Amino acid sequence: MKEQKETPLLQIELDDIDSAPRIFYEGKQIDSIINADFSFLTNDDSTINPTHIDIEYVDKECKFGTKAIVYNRHFKRQEGAS
Repeated sequence: MKEQKETPLLQIELDDIDSAPRIFYEGKQIDSIINADFSFLTNDDSTINPTHIDIEYVDKECKFGTKAIVYNRHFKRQEGAS
């Protein structure tokens, strides 16, 4: 019996440096992206959650017209980083 592969939480696809990214969250493509920010701090023992995700996109059904997917928006930056 084949084991089913779980859907990744986040996928970012980029054809080349000048192309717009395709972003998939929990297997669904996010359209009308306004802002997409992803970072991962390496070698930082002081950071409990080093992964940061902040994706804002247009959602016409939403009261405010946009929605956001956010994880660890205010994480501690490495000392000396700006």
